[in-house]
Amino acid sequence: MKSSSVFRSFALVLAIAAGQFSLQVARAHAALQQSTPAANAVVASPSQIDLVFNETLIPRASRLKLVMKHGSSTMPIENFTTEIVNNGKTHQAVWFQEPNAAKGAYYTLDGESMRRAYLTSPVEFSRVTSGFKMRLHPILQTWRAHLGTDFAAPTGTAVRTVGDGVVEFAGVQNGYGNVVFVKHRNQHVTVYAHLSRIDVRQGQSIEQGQTLGAVGATGWATGPHLHFEFRVNGEHQDPMTIVAQSEAAAPVSAAARPAFDRLAANMRLQLNAAALIEQASAD
Repeated sequence: MKSSSVFRSFALVLAIAAGQFSLQVARAHAALQQSTPAANAVVASPSQIDLVFNETLIPRASRLKLVMKHGSSTMPIENFTTEIVNNGKTHQAVWFQEPNAAKGAYYTLDGESMRRAYLTSPVEFSRVTSGFKMRLHPILQTWRAHLGTDFAAPTGTAVRTVGDGVVEFAGVQNGYGNVVFVKHRNQHVTVYAHLSRIDVRQGQSIEQGQTLGAVGATGWATGPHLHFEFRVNGEHQDPMTIVAQSEAAAPVSAAARPAFDRLAANMRLQLNAAALIEQASAD
């Protein structure tokens, strides 16, 4: 029997308080089984939204986004607390955007990031066709080490950076064809090769999940796919091992801590109040 997860959001008061809105859910690979209010229902500023998924969500690896629709326009819901209940274990988080930051993120109520440093894949809805191992090179027809992971996907499929960083190189390079190198923290570099197009430039700061190009077959490639590499201090590492074991992203900074602590204290009050209401309703 598959495990399940409940994702629960408690809206703050809100920039969305006036009018009625249609609720939509953007989700990753877990299937949404049930939601309260129902998906696409017209609601009047719900204080609580419950989503039930068919499998366990990994808090630091799952990416969940709620979007409110008002007429023809949409807007993300960012200022709310969340609970993820996996097999009876509850994880609480709050959305917080640091001053001068381009966007916010989820943090535990203690200020630790709920986001992993790296996404598990640079391409959504793809399949791995070649791993980090020795193989017969499809073009050179000699046995050699394959120093990355290949993801098969149609030409034009969006390729996203797995982590925050700065574009170290964006252009054409030998057998890589169109390729992008992204430098991350701790002397980590990721490589995205055989792209059909490049959407970033050298020196550009990019954020986790941002599109940097599209799948293609440029360079030494026999068909459309993404060749993905991960280097640590210049040494090639198995990309799938690194991203699977990646630590949490940076916590709330010291400068933003006072503002975060005030928000977290308010969120604890809201969560406690919601729990009391839920308990009273069950009695």
